[in-house]
Amino acid sequence: MDHITCNKYWWRNILYINNWYPFNEMCMIWSWYLANDMQLYVVAIILLVLSMRFMKTSVFLLALITLCSWITSIYFSILHNYSYKVAEPFGSFDILYDKPWQRITPYIMGMLTGYI
Repeated sequence: MDHITCNKYWWRNILYINNWYPFNEMCMIWSWYLANDMQLYVVAIILLVLSMRFMKTSVFLLALITLCSWITSIYFSILHNYSYKVAEPFGSFDILYDKPWQRITPYIMGMLTGYI
């Protein structure tokens, strides 16, 4: 089914922004993870370059981003009254599952572990 939308939405995959759009408009639904990875790699590079000169500031930013990630996930869960339903596995896909703020915490934990 996802190949049907590729004629119209292929450019989102090339720019790695397809995870910001509804999954029923995605070309290659599974590629949301590649977009997430690329977006998080860019954030990680910026933070790592920043840490070369301002270590305390970058550690503070890592902690702040982690906290914001948690708050954002909780906010959207409450806002959309999210509860997992086996009958609707894609019920939270567009809201929570494929977004970078949901996936950034493991990246940050890895970066903090690397600092230690």
